[in-house]
Amino acid sequence: NKGFALGTQKRYGEAIEEFKKAVKTDADFAYAYHNIAHYLWWQGKYKEGLEVWNNARKAYEKTLQKEKDSKNADYFFNYGLVLHEVFQELDNAEGIYEEGLKIDPNHVGILMGFVNLYLEKRDVGVDERTTAYWKARENYQKAEGILKENLKKAEDAPTLLQLGRLYLTMEDYKEAETNLLKAVKKGKELADAYANLGTLYMRKEDFKKAVRHFEDAHRKDPDDLTIWSNLANAYLKVNQKEKAEAEYKKILGITQNHVESHIGLGEVYTTMGEKKGDEDMCDQAIRHFTEGIRIADSGVGSKKLKKKDLAAVLYSRGYARVKLYESLPMRDKDESLLDKAKEDFEECFNNDPDYHKAGRAVEKLEKRRSHVFSQRFAEKVGPWVIFGFSLIVFIFSQCKFFFDIPTIPNNIAKVSPAGDNTKVSFTDTIGRINTGYYVTLTFGSIIFMVAGLTLPQLLRLKVAGIELEKSSVGQITTSTSLGISK
Repeated sequence: NKGFALGTQKRYGEAIEEFKKAVKTDADFAYAYHNIAHYLWWQGKYKEGLEVWNNARKAYEKTLQKEKDSKNADYFFNYGLVLHEVFQELDNAEGIYEEGLKIDPNHVGILMGFVNLYLEKRDVGVDERTTAYWKARENYQKAEGILKENLKKAEDAPTLLQLGRLYLTMEDYKEAETNLLKAVKKGKELADAYANLGTLYMRKEDFKKAVRHFEDAHRKDPDDLTIWSNLANAYLKVNQKEKAEAEYKKILGITQNHVESHIGLGEVYTTMGEKKGDEDMCDQAIRHFTEGIRIADSGVGSKKLKKKDLAAVLYSRGYARVKLYESLPMRDKDESLLDKAKEDFEECFNNDPDYHKAGRAVEKLEKRRSHVFSQRFAEKVGPWVIFGFSLIVFIFSQCKFFFDIPTIPNNIAKVSPAGDNTKVSFTDTIGRINTGYYVTLTFGSIIFMVAGLTLPQLLRLKVAGIELEKSSVGQITTSTSLGISK
C-alpha cells in the first residue's frame, strides 16, 4: 500500500523499493512484481522492466490454482493483460481471461480485454476474421450494457472514461466523444480522458483539436511517454515539423528505446526530405524506421509491433528509400535502394494483405525494373554499335583519301556530259574521294564515336519519377495502464 501511495505521487523509485520489500516477504507476490515492472516501463527502463515482467509471469503461473480456488477474477484480468499487452500471447491470454469470466461473468475489465484481443486476432489471421469480429462484438455489447447500468446509478468520471474508451475501440466516434467529454467535465484531472479525446480527434482528422487535448493530457501527466509521443505525432499532422522533431528527441533523450519516437522521427524526416528533395533527411528517416523495427523486435523497446503496425512502418521505410533514390544526383543513383524498397513493400503486404498500397508499389517498381533493363541494354550495346560503325567509316575514309584503297577498275566509263563519245575515267572521282567528302566523313565519324561513348550518360538524363502513394504510420496509441492500483 505504501508503494501504491508513492507511485500516485510519482515517486517511482521509492515505490519500486517498497514493492521489492513486499517481494522479499512473499517471493510469489505477483502483484508486487507486476507493479515494479510497470513503473520501470513507465520510466523507459524497458530492459529491466522486461526481466521483471518475466518474474511477474512466473509468479502468476505459480499462484494460478490458489487464485482460482479463492475466486479472484481481478487476478485473471491482470494476468491476462500481461500475457496480451506485454508478451503478445493472444491464445494464452484468451484462456486466462476465460477463467476470469467463469468467476465473474460481468467483469468489465476482462470483457474490454476480450474486445481488444479479438479485434487483434481479427487483424492477425485471415481465417479467423469473421469469428473474431463477432466475439469482439459480443463482449463489447455485454460491457456496454454493464457500464450503462452503472452510469444510471452514478455518473462518475472513471465509468464514463471506460465507456468512452470502449466506443473508441469499436470506432463509434460519436458515442465515444459524448462520453469522453463528460468524463473530462467530471474528472478534470484525468489525463487519460484528455489523451483518449486526442486519439479520437486524430482518427477523425481534426488535428487541431487533437493537439489541444494531447497538450492538456501532457500537462496533467508529463511522465506518460505514450501521451508525449502522441502529442509529437499530432504536431506533425498540423505541419509543425520542427516542433514534432523536438518533442520526439526529448523523449529519446530520456530513453533511446522508445519505439514510437524512432518511427515518429522517421515520419518527420520523410516529410522534410520529400518537400525539399533532401537526401540527408531521407537517409535519417530510413535509419530511424530501421532502428524502431530493430528495437521492437528485440523485446527491450517500449512496444512490440503488431503485424499491422509493422506493415505500416515497412511501407514508410520503403517510401523513404524511393524518395532518397530520387533525391540523389544522376551520377550517384543507386538501384539497390529501389530493390530494398521493393523488399519492404513485399514484406509489408505479407504482414498485412489489406495494405493494398504496398501491392501497387511493388507493381510500379517491377514495371520500372523492366524499363530499366531495356535502358541498360541500350546503354551497354548501343554505344558500341554506334562507335564500331563510326570507326569503320573513319578508317574507310582515311584509306580512300590517302591510299586509294580499295581501288576502282579503270574500265568504268560514262558518256561525257557534252554528248560526245569521249570516255571519262572515274578513277579520280570514285577511286579517291574528294576533300569535301573526306572532311565530312572524317569529322562526322569522330562526332558519332564521341556520341557513342557518351550515350549512357545521355540516356540517363531521362528517368521518370516514381509516383508512390504517401502513407503514414499510425503511431497514436491509447494509454493502457498496466499498473495495478489496488
